Amino acid sequence: MELWTFSLWIFHFLGTTQTFLRSTYFVINTRYKNVLPTSGLISTGGQWSLSACGILCASNDLCQTIFFKPLEKKCFLYMYSIWRHTQRKQESGVEMYEIASSCTDFGFVHNRAGGICFQIFWTQNITSTWAIMSCKQLGGSLISLDTDQKIGFVTTYIRNYYDFSTSPRRTFQIGLNNTQGPEKYTWKWSNGAQLSPNLSIPFYLNNYDGHMRSCAPGHCGVLSVKNLTTAVFDNCCLKVSFLYICSKDIEK
Repeated sequence: MELWTFSLWIFHFLGTTQTFLRSTYFVINTRYKNVLPTSGLISTGGQWSLSACGILCASNDLCQTIFFKPLEKKCFLYMYSIWRHTQRKQESGVEMYEIASSCTDFGFVHNRAGGICFQIFWTQNITSTWAIMSCKQLGGSLISLDTDQKIGFVTTYIRNYYDFSTSPRRTFQIGLNNTQGPEKYTWKWSNGAQLSPNLSIPFYLNNYDGHMRSCAPGHCGVLSVKNLTTAVFDNCCLKVSFLYICSKDIEK
């Protein structure tokens, strides 16, 4: 595997952009040579060198991958990687470079803009206690989807990793629960943030509709992903979901 690096100088101080040295590493992905994703590409226009294309991506926190056509000097930015079921097309002369993952654990997915690494696991023990302890043993926690960026990235990963032709819906235990207080009406994420009403997907939680079902330990959030829709509902923390998502913060 080839590692390509360059140095990027950027510094933000009191609203003024100045410079400092930050190395950004790219890994060439030969598995997906001569392909382009069918959606989500950002065409930069004009002609670019490979280094200039890389700097453009590195300076945009949302960018994780570049597709470069050296003969035509074309540069495309991409917010994700290519996963098992990502829709793609053949395109001759394309090279794919990814910003090297900050995830040190095998199998964890790098979400650069979200500042996290995450992985999906399966278990027969569908209690929240099991999932929480499993993530803790890995040095992480159940994922907090407390921003629209994290929601969008994780949802895109799920839709591009799993085959939805065999199952129209996938559900995942996430780090949202109402177990912190005796009244069990306050929903918080595992990172301590309270649930915001301004997120981009609907949250169908029992205490929102006034019909809280009895569950002594409390209720835990479940991410529901279909081909075209995403939402969060809740189950009793004793019976949540077979799939759960662990995440770890990226070390700065």
